[in-house]
Amino acid sequence: MDRAFNLIKSEFLTHEKRLLPRFPYCYMTFKAKGPEHVFEVSDISVTGMQLSLRDGKHELDFGDAISGTLHWSGLEHTVTAKVRWLTNSRLGVEFDWDNSNAEMSKFLCAENIAKNIKPIHQFAGDQLEIEIPGSLKYWLRADGPMEVFVWTHSDGEFSKVQIIMMQNFIEWEDGQGLSTGRTLSKRDMDTPLIHEDEFVFKMDSEVDTNKMDFSGEILKLISEDFLPADTVQFILRKLEHS
Repeated sequence: MDRAFNLIKSEFLTHEKRLLPRFPYCYMTFKAKGPEHVFEVSDISVTGMQLSLRDGKHELDFGDAISGTLHWSGLEHTVTAKVRWLTNSRLGVEFDWDNSNAEMSKFLCAENIAKNIKPIHQFAGDQLEIEIPGSLKYWLRADGPMEVFVWTHSDGEFSKVQIIMMQNFIEWEDGQGLSTGRTLSKRDMDTPLIHEDEFVFKMDSEVDTNKMDFSGEILKLISEDFLPADTVQFILRKLEHS
């Protein structure tokens, strides 16, 4: 009994929650056929994606096949998948094997992600009717596969860097060092004043360096107009040497 309790306790302790700002618009879409719907793609990886309808309900059920075309800033990719979980307006789908190959990896390559990165911190406020926390200095987002949050202390020094790269999570925190994990769930926590998502991550017992390589490759491609070169170098140092 003690051993079983310790295993449960140990597993529980590896699950951590984070509340992170949510950008309320999505520019990656999936146009499904039969029945026809245009879904927003809230998360995507080479193995599957999470879809949502801004208005209305879908008619799909667990295990149903779904096919259609991904649209992303002029890029298109046709996929077929199966529904693995669902609510009235949201779906989690797993790509058929033929889609989880080199073609999907090309669609989600570092160059495409970097090209579609948007500096949300530059447009919040007057240009976009969203508020971001005062300690969030940089917020970069590529619809679906990647988000980067760079936080500061009150004195302006960096306090935390958080990267969500597809299903992977990377976090460096001042005084705590580097940790990695993977996303287990995400749910909206919107209020009238703020858009937020609650993430649950399963943290790795040791830092998984494989989860950082692809993120580092993308960071090197981001425009200096969006993220200064010295900030990129700071993040890369933390990813490489923590």
